[in-house]
Amino acid sequence: MKAKARSYAEPIYPTPQTEQEFLNAIGGRHVTTQVNTQLIQAWLNQCISKHGKDCRPSLPLSLERTREPTFVIDVIQSCLVYTPSQCRYVALSYVWGTAAVYKHLREDTQNLLKASSLRSLPIPATIRDAMTLVHAIGERYLWVDSLCIIQNDLEMLQAEITRMGSIYLKALFTIIAASGDSADSGLPGIERGSRERVQKTLKFADCELLTVIDVRKTPSGIDDTPWAQRAWTFQERILSNRVLVFSESQVYWSCRASVHSEERALEEVRGY
Repeated sequence: MKAKARSYAEPIYPTPQTEQEFLNAIGGRHVTTQVNTQLIQAWLNQCISKHGKDCRPSLPLSLERTREPTFVIDVIQSCLVYTPSQCRYVALSYVWGTAAVYKHLREDTQNLLKASSLRSLPIPATIRDAMTLVHAIGERYLWVDSLCIIQNDLEMLQAEITRMGSIYLKALFTIIAASGDSADSGLPGIERGSRERVQKTLKFADCELLTVIDVRKTPSGIDDTPWAQRAWTFQERILSNRVLVFSESQVYWSCRASVHSEERALEEVRGY
């Protein structure tokens, strides 16, 4: 399938009303070897400004009263912090796999709270990439289970697990690391050389056509990934109001009101 090429992130105009306006609104985008973070910002801003309660429903009282997670990662200071009041944070959903995942232990808490403490630690690639992404789109806080829950504190583990649903529900959005089979797989397209370009182009004198990697509205093959086999992922995906899915070939955005991908410029079309 081919689509007419358009720029990576264009202004979002009113929803097309006529057939010609609809056709003009449809286009493709170049999917390069690195993720365009401005496009992700545009998806998030569109959702916040236009979708309203559709993508941020009122929480049940039982969840509304649930306090924030104890810790979040400050990606600017590169350390843990106690979660600020009314914190706007991004959550990460990923698999540990066979990677040697660095875990937050009770005896390390004070050190992890020091500025720049995470820079020198063996943090897995997926978490590092998530920190890089959150910073790049202008957000500050990230929640990751291995670092934001004290892994050898049974009382905290039990408390955080009981409110896991509210952690994902209250997140600004959730990053889903759907490619790779371990925490060291990384997020394709964040670091240079971490993603191959598989999209093909066909140039004419007056236009350029792009092959569409995935003709469906949802990420191809995501149900067959190691991420989809985790016991917790169903809960994390369903409870998240917005998700940013990293596949091997491109990034997808899905919220309660729309679905977007790097390859398809359909932000002006209602229902996408």
